[in-house]
Amino acid sequence: MEDPFGCGNRPCSGRFCRPCLHRVLRQSVVATNNGASSAPTSTDDPLLLPRRNSARCPSCRSSFSSRSMSLDDDMRREIRDCETTATCPFRGCGATLRIGSLVEHERACPHVRLACRYADWGCDWVGTRKDLTEHDATSCEFRGGLGALTERFRQHDASTRMTMVRHGARIDAAEAMIAVQSRRILEGRARNPWNVLDVLSLTYEACLFPGRSAMRGAPPSARCVVSNTLLLLPSLALALNVAFRGMRLLSGSHIRSLSEDDMWFLVDAIVSSCIVSMLGIFCVSCFLLDSRGPFDWTIYNVRNNIPGQPMLRDLAGVCMAQLHFGAIVFFGLHPGIMLWHFAAIVTVFHSSFVSCVVEKLAPPSSATQTLKTARAWPVVVFGLRYGLLAVMCDFAPSVNAVVTLRLLRKMDLVSPKVTVEETECFLPHFGAGLLIVVAGLATAFGYASELDTVSWRAILLDWAFSLATLGYANALVFLLDAAGGIFGEENFHMGNRILAQSQQQGPDAGLPFIKPTVIGCSVCGVCSFLMLFIAAG
Repeated sequence: MEDPFGCGNRPCSGRFCRPCLHRVLRQSVVATNNGASSAPTSTDDPLLLPRRNSARCPSCRSSFSSRSMSLDDDMRREIRDCETTATCPFRGCGATLRIGSLVEHERACPHVRLACRYADWGCDWVGTRKDLTEHDATSCEFRGGLGALTERFRQHDASTRMTMVRHGARIDAAEAMIAVQSRRILEGRARNPWNVLDVLSLTYEACLFPGRSAMRGAPPSARCVVSNTLLLLPSLALALNVAFRGMRLLSGSHIRSLSEDDMWFLVDAIVSSCIVSMLGIFCVSCFLLDSRGPFDWTIYNVRNNIPGQPMLRDLAGVCMAQLHFGAIVFFGLHPGIMLWHFAAIVTVFHSSFVSCVVEKLAPPSSATQTLKTARAWPVVVFGLRYGLLAVMCDFAPSVNAVVTLRLLRKMDLVSPKVTVEETECFLPHFGAGLLIVVAGLATAFGYASELDTVSWRAILLDWAFSLATLGYANALVFLLDAAGGIFGEENFHMGNRILAQSQQQGPDAGLPFIKPTVIGCSVCGVCSFLMLFIAAG
């Protein structure tokens, strides 16, 4: 051992030759990179061993790297100055030397057995160093011009191999770094539920390129964060649209020229805009105040007598219903109803579509339906349904319709799908007796000023229309959710077919997953147009 090296850890006393330590480190690098065929074959070049990779010392079992390896100068000096002698091991020499000079003697000993330098090219000669010159001059088949040409080619081939080894090691290190960074990006997105740009980017990839989506293998919490953001985004965009329109009305230069009646209409529109804006802020505040997680709401108990309720969820649902009611009133009945339908399509259909694709990308052990378990689902769908009902019907018929459906559900005469049970928020906790009392009081107060003119026929017609309106809203939510799931599943299978076709084209066909899915392009384009119309229409 001419140059004794150690692993660099101070307590370790083990010393090895430099090639042995490099071999241990190289084998660890190969194992870390799944046995990559591009692992370096030379043990003398430390540049070929990635400095960020490490191995365990054969002596102390501590981690070391090529950077931490250190030469033991004291042991090297001790070996060089050692007076103990040894005999040259090669037959025919018999020289007696100091141990420190033995390696230097072997470099020039004429009795060392060597192979021809063209052994890799077919020459089988093996002999002593003193006979090598005669072999090269007289008997080697590669002597003369062929030998020079072969030598140049051999050097060029060795240089090329060394370059390829270096590049392979760098590629392995880059791939490992990319994998680590991808995991960190997914973890960062999962910890930041309000990063709308990240969610939109993930949604774009999940729609158009399911095979290369960054959500592949994402945990349920990350998938639920995406669902929450997609559910809330259309309603909040609608609130921002109303707010900006109110600000433009307030800053208009034509205010002074308006008549008194027009001024009252303007004031009413500005007040409606402010109310809708505040409702949007209140709704977002409920989500920010309750930081329990993307799935659940915090349960609050009142004096330990009343069953616990997620009060912030119920408050957010009421704010969302009033937000949609105010937005429809602000834009007018027909434009407002059209915007409501656009918001319902983007909210339910698009969220269901993306959620289905993302769930298909998840591992089988964590593949759960995250859309219905997202805590924004009951809030947003409750607001959509009852916001439309409040606009289309008066207070008393609306209450009667709600009470009727609740009573039918309590008697198990209708399916939970008819009432969209998971989005009813606080309504399922009301008993049948209380519901009947509320319906009676609402009818009495609603028609108290019209006792002389109203008839039972009118009351029944109002009740039937309100019930039909609520049934339409519930059916629309159910159909949009089902359609989103069907289209999402077909989009996922289409993406897998494109993936298989790309892999069959071979390595010269370019990167896979370049071609987007037709369904994903259509859904993404239509929903993006509707979203722009909601935000700026």
